[in-house]
Amino acid sequence: MSEATPMDPKLGDMPKLDQGASGVGIGNFQEVGPLDTFLKPRNSTWLKKTELLFVDSPVGAGYSFVEDKNLYVKSDEEAALSSLLLNLMVAKSRLAEKIRKQLTNGEYVEATETWMELESMISVNSNSVDFYNFLLDSGMDPLSLTTSEETRKENRLLKKSSADDEGNLDKLMNGIIKRKLKIIPKDLSWGNNSGDVFTAMQADFMRPTIERVDELLAKGVDVTIYNGQLDVICSTSGTEAWVHNHKWEGIQEFKKMDIEPLYCENDRERTRGFTKSFKNLHFYWILGAGHFQHVPVDEPCVALKMVGEIMKSPQL
Repeated sequence: MSEATPMDPKLGDMPKLDQGASGVGIGNFQEVGPLDTFLKPRNSTWLKKTELLFVDSPVGAGYSFVEDKNLYVKSDEEAALSSLLLNLMVAKSRLAEKIRKQLTNGEYVEATETWMELESMISVNSNSVDFYNFLLDSGMDPLSLTTSEETRKENRLLKKSSADDEGNLDKLMNGIIKRKLKIIPKDLSWGNNSGDVFTAMQADFMRPTIERVDELLAKGVDVTIYNGQLDVICSTSGTEAWVHNHKWEGIQEFKKMDIEPLYCENDRERTRGFTKSFKNLHFYWILGAGHFQHVPVDEPCVALKMVGEIMKSPQL
């Protein structure tokens, strides 16, 4: 995508050059992009009037490709379906920009509400993807809880309908554990007030924490960030960008450090993640894992190794 200087339209209104060929090549360099095939400026570029997003479509055109030739689309309907992700990305960018402005203005409650709108939009356009692990659908993962009130209600109904399932956490906590503790009020159910807690902290949910973390780093406190590759809520690219935005004096050296692969014990055939550290800042990328509490469930071996390194525990 190229950025237009004279105008700043909403991304949702941005023309998407999806022309049944390589928009990245033909549409861009031969037709309406800022440069021609000689890399000379084009005076009539549409970029003077709007932002442009060039798309190679249908799949197979230009740089787009499939690993199995049977996956080539065979109709306009199939080609349209392949563009759903693009439309989702544009809508997501519009809401993300709205969130950015709200955060800049200190409108943290409003930013949280827009984030919830973004979450709902993604859910509608992805057949209810699991926000904590994008390889799953919502409801497939017992650890998954999204933020929107509507989805929380659906999850509560789902829990009630499966209350007799073996290993059900609600049944465990509200059954034998509650009886063993002996001090829990009879009318109090485990997890029943989670929605109220989130609402009470809504103004803090989207509040930036970079300054706080910078302060910890400056004082020499060990700071470890770990991120699951399959997380939608805290995506790996977003988490990495957040880390790079810190003002700590060692951040530039941290950026230069090479990443090191992570393995499960002596199994060197499968890379389970990556890590890098500089002084008291440590970052772990965990492959095949979802949101933070999913990491020890999805990748228990490498998660245990990570905790051992953080705590400087001896090998057992």
